Amino acid sequence: MHGKCGATYESGSLRRYHLGRTETIRSCTLEAQQFARAMSEQHNETGSNTKYELFLKAMQAQRQYTT
Repeated sequence: MHGKCGATYESGSLRRYHLGRTETIRSCTLEAQQFARAMSEQHNETGSNTKYELFLKAMQAQRQYTT
């Protein structure tokens, strides 16, 4: 929308720790940004298979970041 990633908030549970709480996870990865750009193209130049691959990469990056 604004051409760049803004600050985001995602809560992460630390319930496994004594008196568990939540922490902030910064979820805007480069892979998520690439996926979002491909999905928001006005002329839809990126094919469905490429979008799916970008989605998988974004999910994997998020998973690595949060574990």
